[in-house]
Amino acid sequence: MNTQLTPEPIAESSLLNLKNNNQKKIYYLIGFIILIIIINGWTWWNFHNEKSISETDSIITGIKELASLSTAQMYVMTTIEGQDNRFFGVDISFDLPGTRRLYFFVVPAQVTAGIDLQQLSENDIKVDQKERIVEIVLPLPEILNKSLDLERVKVYTQEGLLRDKTSIKEGLDLLNQTQVQDSILKEAINAGILKIAEINAEKTIRGFYEKLGYDVFIRFK
Repeated sequence: MNTQLTPEPIAESSLLNLKNNNQKKIYYLIGFIILIIIINGWTWWNFHNEKSISETDSIITGIKELASLSTAQMYVMTTIEGQDNRFFGVDISFDLPGTRRLYFFVVPAQVTAGIDLQQLSENDIKVDQKERIVEIVLPLPEILNKSLDLERVKVYTQEGLLRDKTSIKEGLDLLNQTQVQDSILKEAINAGILKIAEINAEKTIRGFYEKLGYDVFIRFK
């Protein structure tokens, strides 16, 4: 006698449970993917934002740490002349015969001009990372340094019979007079050193940040 096996039908509730379980797995998978996307997006945004802030701080700090930017150097020549009277080492205010000294100096000097970057404040530098724009308000150029070329100074003097020859110390004292320093500055300024310094400062700063991919707008206070 043959026994025939008849498959039992799967209950409808079991099919529904299987379908629901599969849907839940799909939802979990989709949720997990969305979470990964959100985390990655936040990480990228945070890194990019920190990088932008870091670049901005670097721009501001980098400029200020330069302290000063020398952008023009000029050699100028000035002259000083005058006379004085001295009797036995004592200056006198009247012209006693034999006590007079006439002097004439030709003085070459080197003058340096530029920008004092320590005057910059955070309000003077604006950085737009999105548009890649840097706006800078610079202080006006000024004389940063001046030095006499003592090896090339030419000295001409004429001493009276009662006067000794002009010593090196006396010559240096004459060169250190305020009128000499003022004359040197006047010569350099009249020759346009401050304007040259302004033009070169703008070129230098603009060129530096354009290489970093920024459009630069510069004006002077």
